[in-house]
Order: sequence, then C-alpha cells, then structure tokens
Amino acid sequence: MSDNQIEKQMNDYLEELRSVEQELNTQLDSLAESIDKTYKSMKDMVVAITDLAVHSSQGFVSGRYRSGIASVGKLATGLIEAYNVIDKTRKHNKYLDKLLATKKAMAGEKKASLQRVFPILKKVNARMEKLLANEAAKTYSLNELDSSNACNMLMDNMDRFLDMYRTSDYLLKVSKYLDAEYAAWLAGNQTSGLQRPNYYLTNQSVMALLEKASGEKPVEAFVTAIDNPVDRISGSTIYYLMDSQLSATILASLSEKIDFVVSLPIPNNLGVINIIEGNEAISHYMGGTRVLKDMMDDSPEPWRWLKWPVIIFGIILVCYGLKESVLVGLVCAAIAFALYKYVEKKSDEALEDYVLTLTSLPETIHEDALADAGYVEEVAVDLEKRSVIEETFKSMF
Repeated sequence: MSDNQIEKQMNDYLEELRSVEQELNTQLDSLAESIDKTYKSMKDMVVAITDLAVHSSQGFVSGRYRSGIASVGKLATGLIEAYNVIDKTRKHNKYLDKLLATKKAMAGEKKASLQRVFPILKKVNARMEKLLANEAAKTYSLNELDSSNACNMLMDNMDRFLDMYRTSDYLLKVSKYLDAEYAAWLAGNQTSGLQRPNYYLTNQSVMALLEKASGEKPVEAFVTAIDNPVDRISGSTIYYLMDSQLSATILASLSEKIDFVVSLPIPNNLGVINIIEGNEAISHYMGGTRVLKDMMDDSPEPWRWLKWPVIIFGIILVCYGLKESVLVGLVCAAIAFALYKYVEKKSDEALEDYVLTLTSLPETIHEDALADAGYVEEVAVDLEKRSVIEETFKSMF
C-alpha cells in the first residue's frame, strides 16, 4: 500500500473514530447525569484522547500536551449522609434499589446503540495495530537523526500511527466496559466488576504491541539507547524515547523497587538527545534521581561534627569561669550545657529530616512516574446491601 493510500485510510479512520466519540460522549453524559458523576471524567478522557489523534494528524504533539492528558479522567467519589447506623443502612439500601432501577432503564435504552460502534472500533483498531507494528519493526541509523529537522520529521510521521492506535484502543476499552456494565445492570447486578479504562491501561497495550513487533524488551531497549546506544535504533525504541507516556510507563518500572531506584545517565548521542527533547517524563525522573543521589552522597554531618567544638568550647568556658569564682563557673557551665543541647537537638532534627526525605523520595519518584503514565487509582464504591442487624451489632464494638 502506498503512502498516499495509507494517508487516505488514516483520515477515513479518524472520521470514524470521531463518530464513535460522539456516541460515547452522549452515553457518558447520560450516565453522569443519572448514575454517577464520575462518568463525566471518563467522557473528558474520551474527548482528550480523540483530540490527541486529531492534533497528531496535523503535526507533532508536544510532550506538555501529552502530560496534560495523563491528568484527565481522575475518579471522584461521593458520600451518603446518615445520622446513625440504622438510618444510614436503611438509606443506603434504599438508595441502591433506586440506583439499580435507574441503571436497568439506562442499559435497556443505550445498549443497542452501543453495539453499533463495535464493528467500527474493531476494524480501525486491528488496522492501526498492523500499521503501528510495522513502524515499530523498522530500524533507523542514529547518525541520520543528528539533524533535529530530520528527527522531527520522522517523529511527526511515527506519531500519527501511535496516537491513532492509542485512541482506537482506549475507545474500544471504554465501549467494552460500558457493554459489560449494561449487561450486569440488566442481570440485576450493580456492577460488572471490571476495572474502569484509563490511560495507563492503554499505554500498557501499546507497550505490549511494540515489544511483540520489535522483539525487544522495553526497559532494556530504553536504558541501552540512553546509556550506550548502538549505530541503529528500532522504531519501538524511538517510541519509548519520544513519547512521554511510554517513557513514564518504563520509568515507573525502573523505580518500582523503593530501595533501589535506577538512575539514568545524561545521554551523549545527538540522535538520542534530539528524540527525547521535550520529554517531560524523562526530565522529571532525571531531576528526582539526581536529588536522591545528591542526598545519598551528602549526609547531615555539619550539626553532628559541631558537637565536638561545642564540647571543647564549653570546657574552656567553664575553666575560665572557675578562675573567677565558683558561681561564674556554674553560670558558664549552664551556658555551655544549653548550647550543647541546642546543637544536639538540631543534629537530631537534621538526621530525622534526612532519613524521612531519603525514604520518601524514591516512592515520590515512582508515584510521579505512574502519574505521568496516566495511572489512576480507582476509588472503591460501596454497592453492596447491608444488614440492619449486622451493622447495628458492629457499631456496638
């Protein structure tokens, strides 16, 4: 297939994805209004990730824009107010009965129209999977990427395949989730039990596809390219380096072991430098690990070593005071003791802050990488009915 044919096909697919987006947005708006406001965040994500594919078809999308998308779709939660255990339980159960009735009505109304998007999504997703796999399997000379213009032109072209696949994958995940929820509601259940789709899960799908297409382990390929690149580089590795979300997914695994966070060297290959330029996930990670390394190299020694000069000064001060009189000597001793206790307190505080920061920073680096990769921790919602007797009994103990 020629480049022009691929271009036309991708434009057609983009229009089809926009039509799917409109259908999903209509359904998610209705669900947010009648069932759960958190469906609004899912709609926002559908809009953002489809817009990403549109912008990508028009030119290279900045790393900052991608980082912004990762923050979309956070789940909200609400509380059911109650004044005592019995009233709370009865209200909860009554609320769930009403909620399930609304869900059944909504599922009966929306399920049929949802089914119409599946043939479109499956066709586009399957085709974009092949095109993206083809891009991932290619290899390029790093010398050819020394020119920032040549590098950007290559990434512009590669980016479109990635974002179209990512959009089709996410929309398909959302559609499958809604379909499973509708089926569960119609069967009399509050939920299907499936995890809500998020950007992190879609990035995992992308990583799996790129790894299968290139035969390279993502983490190894990523670290090797930055630390000691070879003459040629695969398309999949370029994706890992250029896309902030994929980089963050890899960096989250590098920082997964809290007691051993892997540092990244500063790349010295011009081609690699051009590829990662503007990748905020890599910048954030390098900054965090640099602070961690500096802290490990430096310890709160100044206050600890200051104890000895204070002790010596105190002895001299007391001896000087005793020459004058016993009373002056006691006053000097009190001053020396107070000064020593102050230095000791500051030393303990510095050590405590040092240990606290040193133990919490690796976790912060890991959590920041997960956030950059689009990870969202789903808040559990209580959709189980409760027994009034059991809840009352629990409240007594």
